[in-house]
Amino acid sequence: MKLLEEKSVEVNFTKSLLRMAAADVEEYVIKQPEPEFQGLNEKAGAPKQSPSKITAELNTRVRFLQAIKDIPSTIKELFVSNVFKKY
Repeated sequence: MKLLEEKSVEVNFTKSLLRMAAADVEEYVIKQPEPEFQGLNEKAGAPKQSPSKITAELNTRVRFLQAIKDIPSTIKELFVSNVFKKY
């Protein structure tokens, strides 16, 4: 923090954290080679992408509100719809 203050660098930590939310965390990635597990890895990435998009949409109210609405729908798609498709 001191370094940023000394260099007079403005950092929006909220935007930075939201952008970093989309990054995969090595500890939570399933390393099994089976297609089912790799499919879960890919599907788990969709809900993480939504918050990172919010920062780009902050300036436009309509697009921002749509990005907020997309978050629960991606979570629903991952957890609810995939379960019903399977069974």
